[in-house]
Amino acid sequence: MAFSNWFVAAVLVSCTSSALARNALHITALVGKDMKSTVECWTLAQEYVNVRGMDVQQLGDLSKVTYTEMPKDKDFNQGLYTAPNLQYFVILEGNATITFPTSEEVLSVKSGRLYAATDNAETSKLGHITVVRAGSRLLQFPFKDGVIPDHTATPGECESAELSEPRHDEL
Repeated sequence: MAFSNWFVAAVLVSCTSSALARNALHITALVGKDMKSTVECWTLAQEYVNVRGMDVQQLGDLSKVTYTEMPKDKDFNQGLYTAPNLQYFVILEGNATITFPTSEEVLSVKSGRLYAATDNAETSKLGHITVVRAGSRLLQFPFKDGVIPDHTATPGECESAELSEPRHDEL
């Protein structure tokens, strides 16, 4: 069964929306700069659209979405690698820690937040190291044809003021 991009956008924005007063979605991204992996805060160029009272952010064209369950018996060290696809990813349950061989940066990946990974072999020589917690579940959303959505970028992780915590309210 195929999901429309609007559905995917609505689900992800409900988990990861930024300060709506700014009318822009902020995403922490792994990127390659000068052939080294690093972290940026992206602000997507397209503004939210109001759809029947919901703020919806178009995330661009996506293809071949994957769902992954990590082993439950121990943390999974993926070792040193570059992003396999230019993509968004979100950890549904669990968390991960990403480090970089060429800096002291550490990115703590939290569940329920949208991230991007674009530090592929063309933009980063070594990549990054990811350790995913045992039992974590995640989704990966490759950009169709490798086309990265329009955005502006600032160095470093998005500040917590730019991100809202995921809501886990029950109906």
